[in-house]
Amino acid sequence: MSGSAAARTVSAMSMRILVAGTALVGLAGLTVLTGCRTFDQNFADSRTESATINEIRVEGSSGSVQIEPGATTQIDRTVYYEDRKPSARTDRVEGNVLVLNTTCQPRRCSIDYHITVPSSVKVTGRLDSGRIDVRGVTTATLSTDSGRISVDNATGDVTATTDSGRIDANNIKGRVNLQTDSGSVHTSNVGGALVVKTDSGAVRADGIAGSQTTVRTESGSVGIEVASEQDVKVDTDSGSIEVTVPRGGAFRVRTHSDSGSEHVNIPEASSGGHLLDLSSDSGSIQVNEGSAAPVTPASPSGSASPATAASASAAPSAAPSASPSA
Repeated sequence: MSGSAAARTVSAMSMRILVAGTALVGLAGLTVLTGCRTFDQNFADSRTESATINEIRVEGSSGSVQIEPGATTQIDRTVYYEDRKPSARTDRVEGNVLVLNTTCQPRRCSIDYHITVPSSVKVTGRLDSGRIDVRGVTTATLSTDSGRISVDNATGDVTATTDSGRIDANNIKGRVNLQTDSGSVHTSNVGGALVVKTDSGAVRADGIAGSQTTVRTESGSVGIEVASEQDVKVDTDSGSIEVTVPRGGAFRVRTHSDSGSEHVNIPEASSGGHLLDLSSDSGSIQVNEGSAAPVTPASPSGSASPATAASASAAPSAAPSASPSA
């Protein structure tokens, strides 16, 4: 082999080694970068709170919160962290308010809470990214940027808002106001007025027994089964609408669909009665009669003022307002 040929061979080998070494360094860097986005360590602890708690406030970025009735006020935590183990607690009591913070600054960590309380409490607050599940409360006013919210068995009003995340609200005696930019909504057995607004997401509502139901969605199907004689207004840009009313109820029906069939399968009241106002720019509309007779709304105070899509995003005037959270 000539000297020039040998030089070219050594040069090519050097280039391959350089490229391979660069790829390995890049891969190692990528592994470190990926690893720093996850928590590889965790621990769990528990404590009992002796103070009387009548409100729980949620705050933080990531993490989850689960609240349910129990014999005592019990706070169970699972803490996920990197590097050094966090030593300071992030839950605290302010008077009769239990504050749950799912993050621990300045360290990077995320905390999941499971809380039991002996009596019904009201729950307020928000998370940036995380799930909130509450059961057996008086009222709830909750929001997340990205995360599911579920409320079950509330004796008062419920307001839930997510930028991205499903909302469930079931067995609510008061008024319900639900809003999500992206996510489905399911609600059932609501005693007060119901307001739902979604930009993108299906809506399902069953056993709605208040005096008024208002639903607005830009993209998503809507299915509603009302248990009482009430006014129902549904407006969707793209999606089918199906409404089932109690047998023998007095309803007037007004439907409009730019692109889609319309089927009204109930006897309509010639005058008086309650109005079913249903509109879809693109989607079918169907009104059916159920098998059960109408129930009487639990209380006249369960009516809500929002009757238009513009006001659907606002909480009912008497609903509790969310406490400021970090």
